[in-house]
Amino acid sequence: MRPNPSRQVRGFTLLEIVLVLLTVAALVALSVPIYSSYAQRAQLAQLLLQIDQISTAVQIEDATGVKRLHREAQPGRAPPGLGVVPDASFNEPGGIRLLLIQAPAGFFASSPRDARYGLIADLTGAADVGRLAQLRQALPFEAGDKIWIADNQLAFPLVARASEVVVPPSLPPPVTSWQGAGVPGRKNTWSAQATLSVYGTDGKLLTDVNAGMRIKVTLYVTTWDGRQIERSWTDLGNLNAGRTSFNIDGLATPSGKGEVVTGCRLEVTGIDYYWPTNPPIKWDGTRASIQIPMPS
Repeated sequence: MRPNPSRQVRGFTLLEIVLVLLTVAALVALSVPIYSSYAQRAQLAQLLLQIDQISTAVQIEDATGVKRLHREAQPGRAPPGLGVVPDASFNEPGGIRLLLIQAPAGFFASSPRDARYGLIADLTGAADVGRLAQLRQALPFEAGDKIWIADNQLAFPLVARASEVVVPPSLPPPVTSWQGAGVPGRKNTWSAQATLSVYGTDGKLLTDVNAGMRIKVTLYVTTWDGRQIERSWTDLGNLNAGRTSFNIDGLATPSGKGEVVTGCRLEVTGIDYYWPTNPPIKWDGTRASIQIPMPS
């Protein structure tokens, strides 16, 4: 019996093979980002667990009287004072390394008067610095406790205990003074004066560097028609023994007409280093600020 030619099995054409390969490539291209996203979420969840373990260890060691747990700390390494915690806890597979610090008073919004332990998540040298933004969003803190030190460094606190408290250096309070108040026919003015402290990454005042400060000045103004507005600009100040001072004279007060300056805010927004005498010590990134109301 002769075979029926119409029933012979034919092979795949080149076009069909190409279409199959393109389909497989498209599926792979779609699956890789999905897998990468799941992998990053898993790494982030593991990192949060490690942060919780470090926090617990810090509390335990601090409660037993061990001081300066952050001494000799390095990114990705457990400091000697936390010998119970392995180095692996300070590293995340995606490249984030943790550094234990003791932040000075005022560094974190939740601890304006006390020093407290914290961590710096470091992604130096990694391409995907956006992963720090994911960590920042996942951390259970307010925005003022999640501080960008640099594009690849994020600082956040650990639980502070009583023995961590460090009394900050005494600073002169902001001073306000009146000039010509209540004198008929003369413009009433007042001056805002303030001293702001600037700390280094070692938790001490930046006393060993020559630096210039960029200061944002904001005036709170009531206009002649009763509107509340703000006017701000950036000025420069010098750093002297870890502190920078600023003074604004001639701020208008109620005089029956015209604008009234009802308050002033000074904030350190940046630092320019000039011939640092101790290069390893950098500005800690804290934007020290003070708000001065018009004297009543």
